[in-house]
Amino acid sequence: MSPTREMWEGLRDLLRDQGGLDELEVAASIFVALLMLDAVESVFEHRELRKRLEQTVY
Repeated sequence: MSPTREMWEGLRDLLRDQGGLDELEVAASIFVALLMLDAVESVFEHRELRKRLEQTVY
């Protein structure tokens, strides 16, 4: 799923750029990122939204 992949890649790049983080900060960042990815994924579980997105021309 493209939006989820883009968010994950953005987070990965952000964590790579933050070289001074300790283990707790990295773990917290990953946990928050997983919650965000779950939230994005849940948006696409709504049938009406998926139907509308399928009809939209980009």
